[in-house]
Amino acid sequence: MTGFNRLALRLLVAAILVYSSNGRTEPSAAQKETARAFMAEGRQKRQENDLPGALFSFQRAHDIMAVPTTGMEVARTMVQLGMLRDAKKMATQVAASPVQPKELPPFAHAREEAEKLQHDLEKQVPTVTVHVKGLEGREIPHLKLNGTSLPQNAFNTAIPLDPGIHNLLVTVGIRFEKLYTVTLHEGDQVVLDVAVPRTSAPISQPAKPTKVSSSPQYRWTGPVPVASFVVAGAGILLGSATGWIAITKGNKAKEGCTNNLCPPPTHDDIQTGTAMATVSTISFAVASSAALTGIGYVLLTPHNNREPRSQSYTASPWVGLGTAGIQGNF
Repeated sequence: MTGFNRLALRLLVAAILVYSSNGRTEPSAAQKETARAFMAEGRQKRQENDLPGALFSFQRAHDIMAVPTTGMEVARTMVQLGMLRDAKKMATQVAASPVQPKELPPFAHAREEAEKLQHDLEKQVPTVTVHVKGLEGREIPHLKLNGTSLPQNAFNTAIPLDPGIHNLLVTVGIRFEKLYTVTLHEGDQVVLDVAVPRTSAPISQPAKPTKVSSSPQYRWTGPVPVASFVVAGAGILLGSATGWIAITKGNKAKEGCTNNLCPPPTHDDIQTGTAMATVSTISFAVASSAALTGIGYVLLTPHNNREPRSQSYTASPWVGLGTAGIQGNF
């Protein structure tokens, strides 16, 4: 029997059980005749091995009569179809049906058979018990059986099921969800222990990758480059200062000269201007050499991750009468 057909039969059985539990009036003669026809039809289909059709006919007859004999035919056919859980319910209902005044002997016999069948099915109906461990705080687990939600009291309780394959989905909030598939046979008593893992520590966000520049890394610190650039700076300052002095002295000497003939009073300015011009040229040359030295060191020396030793560098130009220079600490 397919799952769809079994579900349809179960729905029909549920409707019959509800209907038959309500107060009934005595069926009419025509209704009794219709019920007899359904019973005969059911027995014929059962002989032809059409068990779903037989169950349908017996249920129709039981829907009309609701007597122990019709109920037992329904229960027997359910057992043949493997619907042990529903068969047990029907047998329980028949066994508990009240004895009617002047009832026929077959009714009493059917009630006795129902009681025996109920006792036998107690051992044949398989069960599944679901235990959930690892809950935290006020967490509440949820259970779905073959897609149908079950109440909270379904946990830690033997759930009667029919033989076959069943799917049980256990969820705990949004942090746990797991599907279990169990195959049951007659008499199985399966215990399913569900271990919910402890809440894991928050997952740290991966560190953003550091952008590595493809350009070469240059080292602009250290004694050599610093000293070179200090000397270059000082040379530029000294060259600029002595150059300005040379220009000033030269202009002053030209004012006292006529037709390139310079009298003795201008000789000191001429000598000073010439000396300062020489110092300025030398200073600019030294500055250029120092700057090239520092730049060459930076470009050609590999980068070193070690922090440079703390040092102080000082340099200052000095100018004297007819001479000049750079003094400092490196």
